[in-house]
Amino acid sequence: MIQITSSRQKALLRKYSGNIKFFMIVASVCLIVASLPKQAQFRYEFEKGRIWNQKNLVSPYNFAILKTQEEIDIDRKAALASVTPMYRLDEETGKQQIEGFINDLEIKWHSATLNDKFKDRYISTGTRLLNYVYSKGIIKPHQKHQQVAPGFVISMLN
Repeated sequence: MIQITSSRQKALLRKYSGNIKFFMIVASVCLIVASLPKQAQFRYEFEKGRIWNQKNLVSPYNFAILKTQEEIDIDRKAALASVTPMYRLDEETGKQQIEGFINDLEIKWHSATLNDKFKDRYISTGTRLLNYVYSKGIIKPHQKHQQVAPGFVISMLN
């Protein structure tokens, strides 16, 4: 077996030091690239303009954001101005109102002692008008959104 003396070893290291440094850099870069994930992954799915469907996001860090009350009020007003309000569609309301209309018409018709000749026509016309109105939609906006400009956008949930 061949023995390499320390002086000979030092001579070889000096001779090939540039190659050794290059190999060590390439090996380090390959090791780092191999240990990194292949693609960044976001654990949540979302669509722009839609409501957040996941659980609430909670920061793992607990630190205070020091703002004055004026800054908080300005931020709150800006956030409320940019929010699109969401309303839930209640399809039962139209049916309930039509039933209420028919019941009220029956009671008032009998209390007024009117002829039953036009009663069916009034019921069908009133029902048709209510169906038309409720198919277009009636909304009672929240008090915060009543003072907005025409063409204000809202979102409806089914």
